[in-house]
Amino acid sequence: MLDVCFEYARNWRFCFNANKSSIMQFSINTRENNVNFHWCIGNKNIPLSDNYTHLGIELNSRFKTKNRTINACRKDKIEARVEEQEQYSRRTSLRFHNVPAPTDDKGDIIKPIDTDSLILGICHKQLKLKLDTRDIGRSHPIGEIKDGKISIIVRFLSYRQRQLVFSNKRKLKCNTNKTFITENLTKHRYNLLHRLNTLREKGQINSFWTHDGSIMIKQSENSRPKVVISRQDIYKLGGEVLEGDDQKED
Repeated sequence: MLDVCFEYARNWRFCFNANKSSIMQFSINTRENNVNFHWCIGNKNIPLSDNYTHLGIELNSRFKTKNRTINACRKDKIEARVEEQEQYSRRTSLRFHNVPAPTDDKGDIIKPIDTDSLILGICHKQLKLKLDTRDIGRSHPIGEIKDGKISIIVRFLSYRQRQLVFSNKRKLKCNTNKTFITENLTKHRYNLLHRLNTLREKGQINSFWTHDGSIMIKQSENSRPKVVISRQDIYKLGGEVLEGDDQKED
């Protein structure tokens, strides 16, 4: 019995003193005075020795439940921190979508694709920005070539250069190739954007966008922007629980 109480105290982080414990003193007094005491559950009498056992089982069950809750919270917090760090590591990069791939006289795509030149071409001709190869850390295609167009991830050498390009993305509006620029988000945040797009199509939200990796939404034209960080936020906006969703996550 004493071991169970000490274990309970340690797991729940409080001090236990057997000399001050009412239940322990009650136990000692009943034994010293040979009191014939019993507990009842329903119409069934439970001997005093069994009372300890049942209490121990109950306390042990509570330990396990609390530990599972603590471990789940720790896991969620760790995963959130890792995801946040992953997004932060992408702060100097952007994605260019629907970029026409270069072709030869026969119409075949020229490989390897010089993605640096393609990005600089867009920056010079369409965004009217004076950048050169010294502003680009690295760029490469991502995904498959579709209809002669590719997507490119670009990591700029500084956040300032990246932001200069991103702040001028409106100049690409209505271009014939339908080229557009987005922030380079984590898989988790792209999933949230996909769900938000569904909500917008259904008229459940007015608009959404990203800013420095954060996802912002407006439920109506005149409402204040809100930050969306998890699927729970999507559910509150009226989003459906999709197959495979764990509603305890996020």
